[in-house]
Amino acid sequence: MRTGQFAARYNLSTNGIRYYVEQGLLSPKMKGNQYDFDQKCIEAMEEIQKLKQMHYSLPEISQIFHIRSLIQYTLNADAITKYNKLFYTKQKELNTQIKELEKCVQDLGKEIIKIPDKAADISVGVPIECLPLLACPRCKRTLSFDNTIIQNNKILSANIGCPACGYQLRVIDGVIRGAQSSFAKVEWSNILNLMTEYSTDYLNLEAKSYYQVKENIEKHLNEKTQGKQTIITSGGFSGDLICSYPTLFESDTTIIIADQHLSVIDYVKDKMGVLNNQYNILYICDENFELPLRENSIDFFLDDYSSSEFIFYEPIYPFEKIRSLLKQTAYIGGAYTYYQKSAKTLANIQKNYPKSDSRLFCLEIFKNRLRGIGLEFLYDKKMGKAQEPGSGYSFDYHAKGDALYFYAYFGKVGVDSNKESIITA
Repeated sequence: MRTGQFAARYNLSTNGIRYYVEQGLLSPKMKGNQYDFDQKCIEAMEEIQKLKQMHYSLPEISQIFHIRSLIQYTLNADAITKYNKLFYTKQKELNTQIKELEKCVQDLGKEIIKIPDKAADISVGVPIECLPLLACPRCKRTLSFDNTIIQNNKILSANIGCPACGYQLRVIDGVIRGAQSSFAKVEWSNILNLMTEYSTDYLNLEAKSYYQVKENIEKHLNEKTQGKQTIITSGGFSGDLICSYPTLFESDTTIIIADQHLSVIDYVKDKMGVLNNQYNILYICDENFELPLRENSIDFFLDDYSSSEFIFYEPIYPFEKIRSLLKQTAYIGGAYTYYQKSAKTLANIQKNYPKSDSRLFCLEIFKNRLRGIGLEFLYDKKMGKAQEPGSGYSFDYHAKGDALYFYAYFGKVGVDSNKESIITA
């Protein structure tokens, strides 16, 4: 269904429909240069209208959609309970208003009980199919396994060693762990504990950024990368885009989720839920981000706010640290948050996180470092700013009055800039 037809169906202007798309509330496919609204868009639009009748604003609806997409595959009861509180809170507000709102209160009650009790046999481990990707991070030789426990074609437990140099790793609870990966400076306890600390503006800008990244993945990566794809990402936001668009990648895609902190890995495993069965997901934890992967093996680095998080603990961007793992024609794309050079927050970051380099929170430095590894931008856009991004532990460094800026980008390493256009704003 074209934009005009879809708008007429809901008695809205075409500009109004485009606004919903820009906010990430609707995700139509592209046919040529025009949007094509399918059954999923119809269902989303009907859900939007229902929530509007319940007196939710569009930013609040966007927040509900975004958080719902992040938890829809989890089995974590606390996360679903916290999600339900979004509806309980509105119910309490409406109960203080006049009787004409009672129907909305009843609808909210019905909406709450629709949250499913999902159950599945989740299997988290090192997929057997991923073994050819592994190599010693120091001498690049093939690794050996012993004392291996395998279930559902995934390695749950094993000792890993390099016969050439003696490097040692272990697989514990399905996660490849380096010798020092018990280090846990960061505590990510469950899916929504930290989400409650993020403002509506932050979550809405995150959703808008993810939509642009999704569009570029469909346009560039999925159309031009042949065969199985191997993707790597890092940090507590790992998987957020995949949860938002769970069919974005083919089911035989390998997704590598790596981080320095075991608590972050456990958090992401929980968040991914049943998607651990949909994709070949390989979890790696190493304090020094010394990853046991073969060089020239990664098709795409999904910067799922990975760079923004990584630089709190390292004076380097993650794409610089894994450059040798990327194929010569790999893609890099994602979302990044930054501050203005004059922001007081930068001094707080340097004080609270002494291993960081607060200069790396500057957009121009970020872009120059990407160009430094040979990236040519195919898409490049400033998404907006959150004047108050959030509170609590997640923003213990943030200085009141400083805006946090959002940026989305996509590019290819080694691309001929004369062959592909760059969108910038």
